[in-house]
Amino acid sequence: MKHLNYLFLFITLAIFASCSESDVEGGAIDNANQAKFTGAIGELKTRATDNSWEAGDAIGIYALKADQALSDAAIYDGKSNVKYTTTGGESGVFKPAGAPINFPETGNLDFVSYYPFKNEVTDYKYNIDVSAQSNLAAID
Repeated sequence: MKHLNYLFLFITLAIFASCSESDVEGGAIDNANQAKFTGAIGELKTRATDNSWEAGDAIGIYALKADQALSDAAIYDGKSNVKYTTTGGESGVFKPAGAPINFPETGNLDFVSYYPFKNEVTDYKYNIDVSAQSNLAAID
């Protein structure tokens, strides 16, 4: 009976040791305060050139103070048009090309994102010319 008690104690300790708050899908988060982004193309296949992400595909992300419209005053911590890139495939995991977006110590954020990434977006408007259809990836 004494051995059975030790066995239950060992199993209980093993279960507690295997649990961790930092375990997430795809591995542990280096910085739990860092925002992570994934994107799926899905059944609608909205990309003109393919139905999966290509290596180097980039999105632009704006971090906004919660419940505010996209404007200069709403931008959180200067995180305006932050570039995030992917290694490709259907997983759609995007990582920051530079400094990441981190959540505030208190409060919430809203995000606005778009694809494909453009260095210059004026007045929060994404100008695009769809009259030229030769490079479909440029107008996905």
